[in-house]
Parts: sequence; C-alpha cells; structure tokens
Amino acid sequence: MRKVLLLILGFTAPLLALSQEVQWASKVIEFSSELTPIQYSAEQVLGKPTVLPAAGESPTAWTPDRPNKQEFIKVGFAKPMKIRQVVIA
Repeated sequence: MRKVLLLILGFTAPLLALSQEVQWASKVIEFSSELTPIQYSAEQVLGKPTVLPAAGESPTAWTPDRPNKQEFIKVGFAKPMKIRQVVIA
C-alpha cells in the first residue's frame, strides 16, 4: 500500500508544481449586448461560476440580447499572469 501511495505522489507532484493559479474574471471591459442589466447581464460572468455543473439557461449567466448575431464579451483579471489554459463554459 505504501508503495502505491509513493507511486501516486511521484506522478502527481510534478503536475502540481506545473499547475497554474485559478483566476476568475474580475471586471467586464466591453460586451456586445445583454438580455437585461440585472439577470442575464454581462456582470454575471464575474467571479466563480454559479451555474456549473448544471447546464441550460440561468438568470445568473450572461445571455446576449441578440443570440443569432455575432456576440462578444471582453473581461479583465485582477492579477495579470501568463496563461496556460482558458476554460469557458
């Protein structure tokens, strides 16, 4: 059992050393549209997600006003850093 734990630690320790700090968006810089200024607003993208892991429509997620058009949202982060991965859900 001890050998198995040491083997697992040996494989995961290098991955943890290479892992990156997780940051959530801290400010909305620009967006194309939003369904309403409160629910479904662009501000809903800030901070840790409240919708995941469930999927589907939610008033706590950004919803563009013109979903059949080309939409965008530009966000900023509190602490600039080199990125290794971006996750969008």
